[in-house]
Amino acid sequence: MTRRRVAVKVFFVASAAANSSERTPMPAKFERWFRSSLGLEAQASA
Repeated sequence: MTRRRVAVKVFFVASAAANSSERTPMPAKFERWFRSSLGLEAQASA
């Protein structure tokens, strides 16, 4: 499993958890980490 697949899986699990309890949205810190993680992956594969 690649790091990107793990990141995507974690993202979907986290967003599903956030959706199940809409009062607690996904932490901005986590979202920033996820976006930067994908950005790094995109740069690495480019």
